[in-house]
Amino acid sequence: MPSGTYPGYNPYGKNLARQKQRRFFLIISGVLVLIFAVIGSIIYGLFFTSLMRITATDLNGLKSIESERIFRIIDSIKNETVLGIAGFKPRNNILFFNTGLLKSKISSEFAVVKEVNISKEFPHKIDVEITERTPIGTWCLI
Repeated sequence: MPSGTYPGYNPYGKNLARQKQRRFFLIISGVLVLIFAVIGSIIYGLFFTSLMRITATDLNGLKSIESERIFRIIDSIKNETVLGIAGFKPRNNILFFNTGLLKSKISSEFAVVKEVNISKEFPHKIDVEITERTPIGTWCLI
């Protein structure tokens, strides 16, 4: 008997199993490509487009502090780069802007600041409200 001609041998069943296996791997590959495309577009939309970029900052309650000094602190936090060469700035995104870091920097740099309230207004605005201490007396060196 030549090989493959014994009773019960079915070459069609072998091809059918191969087709099912090929179809399974194609479906799995397609699903993985689709998942990677969705994840990649979400990452691109969050970090590299201007959808959630901070474009406006409102500052309220200042009496003795110059507003440009506060804006300089805010800009330094927004423009911190993470991956150096790539220029990746996650804090420029309103979702990842660290309000606690901004509060601590303002409070530590200015002794006259009593309280700092920061709120995010989606999708592009940050409101900073500063309450200053009221002086009891004045010290002069004249």
